[in-house]
Amino acid sequence: MDKQIGYLGPAGTFSETAARKYLSRQGSARARLVALPGIDEALAAVARGDMDEAVVPLENSTEGAVNQTQDLLAHVFSTLQIKGEVILPVVHHLLAPPGVELARVERVLSHPQALAQCREFIRQHLPRARLVETASTAAAVRLVASAGAPWAAVGPEAAAREYGLTVLVEKINDLPGNATRFIVVGREESAGGISGNEPPAANTTTGPDGRRLPVRGGGKASGCKGSGYKTSLIVSIAHRPGALHEVLAEFARRGINLTRIESRPSRRRLGEYLFFIDLEGHRLEQPVRGALEAVAGRAELRILGSYPVDDCPVDGSALQEGGIDPCSGTATGACSRARVVPAEPVGGDESLPAVRRKQMETVRAAIDQVDARIVDLLARRQKLVARVGQLKAGMYPVRDHRRESRVLARVKGLALEKGLDPARIEQIYRLIIHYAVCIQSERQGEATCGADPAGAARDVSGGTLNTP
Repeated sequence: MDKQIGYLGPAGTFSETAARKYLSRQGSARARLVALPGIDEALAAVARGDMDEAVVPLENSTEGAVNQTQDLLAHVFSTLQIKGEVILPVVHHLLAPPGVELARVERVLSHPQALAQCREFIRQHLPRARLVETASTAAAVRLVASAGAPWAAVGPEAAAREYGLTVLVEKINDLPGNATRFIVVGREESAGGISGNEPPAANTTTGPDGRRLPVRGGGKASGCKGSGYKTSLIVSIAHRPGALHEVLAEFARRGINLTRIESRPSRRRLGEYLFFIDLEGHRLEQPVRGALEAVAGRAELRILGSYPVDDCPVDGSALQEGGIDPCSGTATGACSRARVVPAEPVGGDESLPAVRRKQMETVRAAIDQVDARIVDLLARRQKLVARVGQLKAGMYPVRDHRRESRVLARVKGLALEKGLDPARIEQIYRLIIHYAVCIQSERQGEATCGADPAGAARDVSGGTLNTP
């Protein structure tokens, strides 16, 4: 059975591109990429065994750490291990429906990190636009594509191709060297280069337990001239003077380079923090092994994993399907200057032969009739939902999760019978169910109707963007 790798979806995200880059390093390994609606869902799928691995963002060179990923690893999924990393140059574009001009854009949607990475461009060119946060860049693109309004999304060109948008302004991120580090998470630590089942090589040594280890500066199987391994830790120290200094000194006196240190609340009490530390070297390699033993005697220590460092250049042509901009693999600022892309003519049906144009008009008229029937059925469903809301009066909460699960399972089964994509139908019905919850909540006088399905979109000011 092929390995299943989850990533922050939907299709067209930078996470998908990172997952494809990771797969390209796996040689002959066969795997299936699966889009999941959120970072928490991706990690949960690995913890349950539904996915073998997941690729999620950890930090960005412009905006720093992705706190959600760190907090989930620290507090929720304590058994998961980091198996690898992917460094991906990130180039953002302003994407909009065909025909929408920059001056007409009313809302700009994207993941919070993407909006922050383009903050200066938005301030200068879209000062009156309303900013709306979404679960991912591709989720923003999908919402803009379905809204039928003069909205725009910040995201990759691959997402524009996926959902039928155009590049309104290209390369809008504020800093040219913008890059995101993704991690590959699994239930077991990476075994690459330490299995002990392969013959000794010139770039390996033997650890204390007899397993093969890479020496620093050793190459990796992918053919890149690598810099060995990296180890990630979570350290919790005593709340006393000098405690952090004592921990860091164990690495300093052994000449171990720390590549990252971040603090996050411990969630035990105010003023107590966890420290996320990345360092050069493998946990079984000396002197790292000795340093970790010493730190464990001074603080609470959890090793998230040791894994190969990603220092290979991005091959844009090889991963074009995943959405890497051909220009984004460069290290210079040549790709960072925003440029408005000339609009292409809209409505090219006139170039079709008269007979085919007539046939198209007939088919489109039939589609319009189907749309009218769909809206009529939605109106009938709304009346029934309102009646159910009246019958539920006094019952809290309004939502019936078991009923929702049965509805979703039934419509997905019907979709299969009709040759439709069950996942797409589920997305549509989650919006319909969310709309029904809103109606019933209003009938019972509740102040809000709750969050949108899977956290699809959130206004920066605190409101929720409903997209029924």
